[in-house]
Amino acid sequence: MCKLAYKLLLVFLVFLTACTATTHMNTAKAEPILANASPKVIGGWSPIFFKHYDVAQINNVIALIHSSQVKRIQITYFSNQRRLALQINHHIVKYTHMRPELMLV
Repeated sequence: MCKLAYKLLLVFLVFLTACTATTHMNTAKAEPILANASPKVIGGWSPIFFKHYDVAQINNVIALIHSSQVKRIQITYFSNQRRLALQINHHIVKYTHMRPELMLV
């Protein structure tokens, strides 16, 4: 089992949040809460695994950043994959305002 875990070379976590419009609450008039109303904010994380430098896959993440769907990025990597983690980090920093968190495991 440890060998299988070690083969997962790089985990790239993307924390996604859905965009919602800001609403102003009117305190004079309360609105009823609907039982079947869906939540307005959706969040979670989505791991992306890399075995090599894949520009197309990184550009897909960058598109999500530009559409304000990504709140945070964490790049988790093994010591033998430091170069790949730094390449991915550099590409994201170069084309976005975001600074991914690098984490060695």
